[in-house]
Amino acid sequence: MAPFVTQMVERALAVARFRQELDERIASVGIAGVEDVLELSDRLRSGLDRVLPDEIDQAQAQLDRVRDGFTHLGDELQHLKTVKLELTSER
Repeated sequence: MAPFVTQMVERALAVARFRQELDERIASVGIAGVEDVLELSDRLRSGLDRVLPDEIDQAQAQLDRVRDGFTHLGDELQHLKTVKLELTSER
């Protein structure tokens, strides 16, 4: 074979070996190979496309309100504890 053809065959074989190695690495975490990675990526992208950024913002705002409510409740309980301790120590 001509040196150019030999070089191209070697490169193609190197790519094939790399692809095999990628498939093996990916398979080690329970995914069948590159095709499955691409399919999972498409499915993930499709699923995320169904969630609007405004929905995420609204959920975050709700969580912030809940957190603030619990913080306020914690402050109120601490105040109640302080008052109770003062009243019981005056006896």
